[in-house]
Amino acid sequence: AHNGIVVAGLTAITLNLAFRVGSSQRRAEPLHDVQPGRELAERVTDFVEASGAAWGARHDTIKRAAQAAMEAVEAIHAGGHGRRPTEIRGRFDEFNFDIEILHEGPPLTLSAPARPAANLLDADDDAFEAALEQTMAGVSHTLMQRLADRIHADQRHGRSSLRLHFDH
Repeated sequence: AHNGIVVAGLTAITLNLAFRVGSSQRRAEPLHDVQPGRELAERVTDFVEASGAAWGARHDTIKRAAQAAMEAVEAIHAGGHGRRPTEIRGRFDEFNFDIEILHEGPPLTLSAPARPAANLLDADDDAFEAALEQTMAGVSHTLMQRLADRIHADQRHGRSSLRLHFDH
């Protein structure tokens, strides 16, 4: 307590912790006007990258989040049952980077995709096409699982959402 530099340093650290801990930054963007496909993927990627950069998130976390969010909108669109992304939300604090994609339709099923039969090459064209479509739908699911630290799909207040969590 006799040294002014030590007291000033401890005061600065204490005030920084008091005003920064628990503060988070949020942003949301509607996706109603965007058609599924390349335009939607670019808009989602731009949202995640711009938000993460503005919030000061680490580059590797932003990159993983952008890829996972792009795969998430692809999985939502490919999931059928009238699913269509309607809004993307982001939240960041010093420990967490979260992306939530709200969508129409029932919540996305996050169970592991079924493996195709081993004798697919001998199957007729219709069976092969169905198995190929099922396998391709599982690619987005697998990539999301690998890129995000946690994934959760649910429905609250009549709105379905897919939440992607990244430790920061």
